[in-house]
Amino acid sequence: MIVMPAIPGNSAATERWSASAGAQMIAAGPYAGSIVVHGSRAALLLPALSHGALLVTARFTGCGTKNLEGR
Repeated sequence: MIVMPAIPGNSAATERWSASAGAQMIAAGPYAGSIVVHGSRAALLLPALSHGALLVTARFTGCGTKNLEGR
């Protein structure tokens, strides 16, 4: 999922509180301060709300994935 702070900023703060909630960082997000993580939405929900962030479902596709075009 993507952790998206309401106010873009430094991703280090977002990484700290999301890691303390059990998330594993996968990559930087699409804008400053956002990160793509793997973790439990239930565990991240309250910390995200208390830090003014939204949790958005994201699908990760990386090397070795099959092209499903035309399916």
